[in-house]
Amino acid sequence: QVRLLLVGAGPLGDELRFLSRKNGLDGCVVFCGAVPQTALPAYYAAADVFCFPSTTETQGIVLAEAFAAGLPIIAIDTPQTRDVFGVHLAGKLVSGAQAMAAATHELLADPAKRAAASAHARAAAVHFDVAVTGERMLAVYKTVLASRAGSPDMAGFESLFEVVDIGA
Repeated sequence: QVRLLLVGAGPLGDELRFLSRKNGLDGCVVFCGAVPQTALPAYYAAADVFCFPSTTETQGIVLAEAFAAGLPIIAIDTPQTRDVFGVHLAGKLVSGAQAMAAATHELLADPAKRAAASAHARAAAVHFDVAVTGERMLAVYKTVLASRAGSPDMAGFESLFEVVDIGA
């Protein structure tokens, strides 16, 4: 009843295909390969949950895209994903593969929890809107310009950045 769509290409593709066949998951795992950027919205729309196992991604753009698609997210807990995820309850940050599998199962098995995480994802997407991001960037530049080089008066500067606290 569950299908895993793996979108993208990478050095583990052949090994993952082998493991999928070896474990009898041929009909459950779909290897989409690299897809054009313009096709990505359809893949997001086809999903119920977005899993992000990367420990090396530095920008997390796909997380913002998943937020915009209203997808609950299960992601490996790294400083980068924490920065993007912030305080939002749009899913769960996990420590590894087993925790990711358990959290994904939990969301898929509980439609109410999935719907709540989806609503949080849509709310989180607002923070990545191009107009909102542009305004924040403009505010940073204005504050830097107003501070005058060498001036100790940078009191307003730190207030432009959100402190991310996802709790213990």
